[in-house]
Amino acid sequence: CIYNQYVINIHHAIYIMYIIYIQYVIYIVYPTLIQHIINISYVIYISYVLYISAYQLFRICQLSTRYSLYHICLY
Repeated sequence: CIYNQYVINIHHAIYIMYIIYIQYVIYIVYPTLIQHIINISYVIYISYVLYISAYQLFRICQLSTRYSLYHICLY
């Protein structure tokens, strides 16, 4: 399925984003605690939105294969 690779790329992007954020927290001087909490919640929100959109694309792909629209979703 075409969208499977897209989902895998989204997961890799989220993973890389977490690594960058952890390095940012470790190597840059800590911001104030409130700013830190805001940053963490922002990163969690962004990754959640990315995950939901990727999951919806995956569901669309599964539905297309179920109705045998193979020109949309080829394995």
